[in-house]
Amino acid sequence: ANSAFATRYGFSNNESLDGRKLVSPRIGFEWNVTEKTTVSGGFGLFGGGTPNVWISNSFSNDGVVLGSLQINRPATGPLTALQDAALNNFNGFDIPTLVQAQIVTNGAGAATVNAIDPDFNIPSSWRYTLGVDHEADLWFLGDAWRLSAEGQYTEVKDAVLWQDLRLVQIGTLQDGRPRYGYRTTDPAAGTRNSGINDMLLTNTNGGRTQQLTLQAEKAWETRFGLFDLSLGYAFTNAEEVSPATSSVALSNWDNMATSDINNPGVTTSAYEVRHRFPIRLSWRKNFFGDNETAVNLFVERRAGLPFSYTFAGTASGLTGGAADNAAVAVFGDPRQDNRSRQLFYVPNGPTDVLFSANGASNLNWATLDAFITANGLDKYRGKIAPRNGFRSPWVTTADLQFRQELPGFGEGHKGVLTVDILNVANLINKKWGSFGQVGFPYVVPVVAVEGLDPATGKYIYRGLSGVGSKVLNTNPPQQSLWRIQIGLRYEF
Repeated sequence: ANSAFATRYGFSNNESLDGRKLVSPRIGFEWNVTEKTTVSGGFGLFGGGTPNVWISNSFSNDGVVLGSLQINRPATGPLTALQDAALNNFNGFDIPTLVQAQIVTNGAGAATVNAIDPDFNIPSSWRYTLGVDHEADLWFLGDAWRLSAEGQYTEVKDAVLWQDLRLVQIGTLQDGRPRYGYRTTDPAAGTRNSGINDMLLTNTNGGRTQQLTLQAEKAWETRFGLFDLSLGYAFTNAEEVSPATSSVALSNWDNMATSDINNPGVTTSAYEVRHRFPIRLSWRKNFFGDNETAVNLFVERRAGLPFSYTFAGTASGLTGGAADNAAVAVFGDPRQDNRSRQLFYVPNGPTDVLFSANGASNLNWATLDAFITANGLDKYRGKIAPRNGFRSPWVTTADLQFRQELPGFGEGHKGVLTVDILNVANLINKKWGSFGQVGFPYVVPVVAVEGLDPATGKYIYRGLSGVGSKVLNTNPPQQSLWRIQIGLRYEF
């Protein structure tokens, strides 16, 4: 345990899941209303699926066993003994004794610490489902259609949230967002940069999901073979507090847009696909013996993922720790310079904020106002643009598979040849099948904040090269390319 951490906060950093329990009551039912109609449903508390690596962070970052030290060579003058040991005749492998001793002295339990809240609860959610399956005659479309519908509602009981305990609110900025600063009890308070944090894994009860799925399936036996069609639709309305995108505590804390770094609040989930339309069409026929020939087409059209408009990192041209401290000077956010994650404030008019004469675009109100109107930000004038309040373009994908069974060398043996054409539309026309969305962590910086006006506290906006350039990335890039995969399998 790190005694310095315990002194700072009054609890130990060696908490674990030992002794924590989760009781998950559940109940379900199935009602056969008729021979063709079944209704099913249930509700209960569900847990699990939370990566245990988040628990291990506390043991790999305890503020004691890991330490760092930055040593620079002075432009003029003699070197100190420490500088000489670190910078001269260093073989790249063996850390000099003087450097090791200084790291220990500097550390004293003050390095980055990951800890678990003593009151941490195992993540869980209440889930309610209701579904119906029905076999129907759809008149001229034929009989034996398999229709299904299911609704699901999930309410978070305990989810995960990360907070940096070294940061506390010290004020409020012009748009109402909290301004943070380092605790006065923090060693070297006011000089810490983005590399030093006390990350706490705790709980939030914010978040819910509403889902509706519809599906219709039908098979036709013909002399030309068996045709099978499946049509679907899925609607999702999901809200979350933390998207939990990483195995590392710091990345989970800083890899999202926010206006309050320690209390981000409930908002649209970064993973939400609001609408999804899947289609599957297959054809099967045996041309020789019991060896099946099959062709399968999979088509999906879905809504784009959410993204946020944010402020860019520091506009001062600084780098490293100096840039981190410049970002801290405005928002109190030591990771703003790296992540550009502070949500964009939409000015209410030309005098609501100030404009710097510096910057690549010489930003002015006319340019910014045009961008605000063109991108749907005008409804948020005088407010902070919401996290995940905007959408990347819709995406359409189509994959084609050819599958052929082949005779084997013994009884019950078969060979299977498959040819998969992924993104087949792009093979037909290079303009089709393009996949594009705002890349992770799903932010679009609009302007940078150069500083705060000393007299009024207003933001001073500084332009970027291309105000709010919305770069649609393909991640991974193969999603916009056609690919052919050939496989051969032998079954016995």
